[in-house]
Amino acid sequence: QEFHKNIPTYVQWDDHDVINDFGAEWDYWNLDNQGRPGFPNIVEAGRNALFDYNPIDKNQDDPDQIFRSFNWGQYLDLFIVDARSYRSQNHLEDIPENDKTLLGAQQLEWLKQGLTESTALWKVVSVDVPVSIPGGGGQAAVFGRDGWANGTAPDFSEQTGFEREFTDLLSFLDDKDVQNLVFVTTDAHWATNISYEIDANDDGDALIFHEFVSGPLSAGLGMPSDLDPTFNPTTLYAEGGIFNFGYLRIEEQNGSVNLLVDIRDEAGKVRPGSEVVLTPEP
Repeated sequence: QEFHKNIPTYVQWDDHDVINDFGAEWDYWNLDNQGRPGFPNIVEAGRNALFDYNPIDKNQDDPDQIFRSFNWGQYLDLFIVDARSYRSQNHLEDIPENDKTLLGAQQLEWLKQGLTESTALWKVVSVDVPVSIPGGGGQAAVFGRDGWANGTAPDFSEQTGFEREFTDLLSFLDDKDVQNLVFVTTDAHWATNISYEIDANDDGDALIFHEFVSGPLSAGLGMPSDLDPTFNPTTLYAEGGIFNFGYLRIEEQNGSVNLLVDIRDEAGKVRPGSEVVLTPEP
């Protein structure tokens, strides 16, 4: 097959570019390492490696900024979100007094503004942690959640997600009636497609969006877990125990510009049941 040199590559960092479940602004890694020096050094090394080995144009006003967006004409706006650089410590409870944030105030405002001002048909948000899959693994009860979802286990980890921030984002997007919204996420070691229908601002008109989770291609394999019910997710497909990647594209079909998604195994074959075709809202 012909190799197309002009196909762009978009990258974002995740925890294993530095260390598991980390936040870049922290003084220490987790509660078991509070007195251990050197954590900022590995964060700096990971960030440097990201820019040194990937084709990312640096923001002249903020050279460390990783979040950015790209427009592909009238059909697609792509938002690359950084869930590591500005996050609060994972072990904090998600209560108003802690004002816990995954994205940081500046990035959250940037994302809100970008999604509401977008004139593209499809708005795709790429973020390295999932929405409704509780993160943090078996150590979440001690070190806290790594993603937005609190989870449902009756332990300390139940209140250490970042749900208040995501609820605020959804309420804002519901107020602005943002349509044709898709999140592509990872970090979970299995693949799943999820649909959402939630009246986040209680106006009687539901916000509809989708989340597509892929991975891993070359990491340890896991099996699907229960979803956190907070944002009213519906599982369309879930499969673990396979190396995989997601294939998302926008195509014109019968007069409609649809967004198509499927999960491919390591040989590039479509996994049965993983195919989703989204028709845009007017």
